[in-house]
Amino acid sequence: MYDVYVVKEGDTLESLSQKFNIPIFDLININNLQDAYGLNVGDSIKIPTLSSGTFDYYTVQKGDTLYGIAQKFNIRTDYLLMLNGIGNNDYIYPNQQILVPREGINVYFTKPGDTMKNIANKNGIDSDNILRFNEQIYLLPNQLLVFKK
Repeated sequence: MYDVYVVKEGDTLESLSQKFNIPIFDLININNLQDAYGLNVGDSIKIPTLSSGTFDYYTVQKGDTLYGIAQKFNIRTDYLLMLNGIGNNDYIYPNQQILVPREGINVYFTKPGDTMKNIANKNGIDSDNILRFNEQIYLLPNQLLVFKK
């Protein structure tokens, strides 16, 4: 899950990293920033939250692949990429931390035309399950939804 933070005068990636206890590299990746100086006053940036108990950080080990990590945490590879703001051609490195769903948690990124009913049907769950785990649902493309299966 993400909170949206509006950049204020004096904010830097380093200060936000310390404030929210998130590695700078993660802030850059999640927000698809081109460089470490890409913040402007008034910009909205995504800040990952773990307060819901649905995600953990995984530290990439030597020899790990995104496909292998996705299999280990029962998540589609493309969803793992989206969750972490990683592009198809990006590399992962040992000691890099990436966000992964906790055991028993599944994720889904919405697509144009999705409805609660078809999302529930596609995932073999009921709509109440989705509502229980997501505070706000807009059904806009690429919204992250979490649920238990």
